[in-house]
Amino acid sequence: MAAEKIHLNWQPLGDSALITESDHPAAFAQQLRENCPTFCHDAVSSYRHLAIYFAPADFSEIERWLTNFSFTKKSTEPRLHHLPVWYDPEWIAELSAQLKKTPEEIIELHSSTEFTVAALGFSPGFPYLTGLPPELQLPRKETPARLPAGTVSIAADQAGIYPNDSFGGWHPLGLTGASLFNPHENPHTLLEPGDRIRFEPLENPPAITLEDSAEPIGHEIAIVESSGPATSIQSSSRLGHRHLGITPGGSSDSEMRAALNLLLGNPPEAPILEFALEAPILRFLAPTKIAFLGPHHPQAGRIVEVKKGTLLDLKNHPMQSAFGSLAISGGFAVPEILGSTSTDLRGNFGGQVLEKNSPLFHHLESAEASQPSHIRWPLLSSDTLTIRTLPGEQASWFSNDLTESSFRKSARFDRTAARLSGTPLSQTITKELTSRPVLAGAIQVPPDGIPTVLLPECQTIGGYPVIAHVITADLPALARAKPGTQIHFQTVTLPEAHRAFEIAQRELAIFRTGLNL
Repeated sequence: MAAEKIHLNWQPLGDSALITESDHPAAFAQQLRENCPTFCHDAVSSYRHLAIYFAPADFSEIERWLTNFSFTKKSTEPRLHHLPVWYDPEWIAELSAQLKKTPEEIIELHSSTEFTVAALGFSPGFPYLTGLPPELQLPRKETPARLPAGTVSIAADQAGIYPNDSFGGWHPLGLTGASLFNPHENPHTLLEPGDRIRFEPLENPPAITLEDSAEPIGHEIAIVESSGPATSIQSSSRLGHRHLGITPGGSSDSEMRAALNLLLGNPPEAPILEFALEAPILRFLAPTKIAFLGPHHPQAGRIVEVKKGTLLDLKNHPMQSAFGSLAISGGFAVPEILGSTSTDLRGNFGGQVLEKNSPLFHHLESAEASQPSHIRWPLLSSDTLTIRTLPGEQASWFSNDLTESSFRKSARFDRTAARLSGTPLSQTITKELTSRPVLAGAIQVPPDGIPTVLLPECQTIGGYPVIAHVITADLPALARAKPGTQIHFQTVTLPEAHRAFEIAQRELAIFRTGLNL
């Protein structure tokens, strides 16, 4: 079939993505992935939108390429999957009371429907399914609950399946033993947008098989005596898999990771330990060199030589940043999965989550460390912070602008998002948004009006209005800001955002040159 020239109206999504609306988002996103240049990171589809992702420095090149790209309407027969599901009597009884229908009616309605995969998102392999009968539609739960892997669920006019244990606000119906995501197999997901699904009732609960973690590599260098909250191994982002619901992730503070690694002579992206608000306690099993930032400690930002048996306890030292990092000479040794050694906490794969008695591994080859007296980049502590933003897609929905108010970073943050505190924003236009591609830096506004900023391990698609986007250059500073930091937002233009990214890259290059000298 000859290519039919189809013009799409692309709009900026922050400073590192473009988004458009289309009647064929899944097919067009697939065409983009098959043809996009090497500097394109991914193309993601949702119900009616598709987005293309890249580095801020490549914005103009991507725009030029899209101008000359021809999309083709293709008619293909969708795949049909028959997924077995055991309808849990307790869950069905709860739904029966809310829907005023018998359990048998609920099961019949659900299992006789042919669903369509509209998008993959929320977590790796999680399918957003359209086609839910009106008789089964319920609002999301007010309070999310933990749901086991394989949970078949419904919410509003959608259905879905949780690939992993997860908190969710959807109503559970039953369990399936189908494996929706496996990072060690290709293809990595069972489903893809456009597929059809029919659920087939089972008489007994299925056996849920969880994949074992990858075997450790390298040599033991330390044992975790106390892990602290949310401590994991992180490195560079996992690019090219966002369309499967896999977050790019990577270090919350890429500048801190780069500074510590370069100080020790490692590549900037070498795996480091990342921790939130409290450092882990480590006992070293062999001599090595380390460097850390975050805890207020006289040796922070310096090369520290540790001996065999050294106990590194930084818990009593207050944090100067929300996230801290610890690097080791040569880098921590963890398997690379899907192009990165970072830990995906949402998908439960890659890297390593630290628990008490967890061993840590490294490579025997040591890097050539620098010998400065004390690194002073990046800056860690400040009572106030100015964050530059670009307008969001729903900025006009609000009567007040972000720049008119001051907010504080609250204690409610993790690697996925940071919730702010302050005067609620007033939304004058209220529409039901279909879930669409999002990215780190998006400032979402939930119904209570208090903004939430998405961080590196955020979901791949979302449905809250976005009032603004934090520019890429300012994301590390926002991530490292301590709870209580006063935050002022400043609106900039897209060229200014790209210029700020260039300056940030130059600062890193200058820092690296200074260490080499």
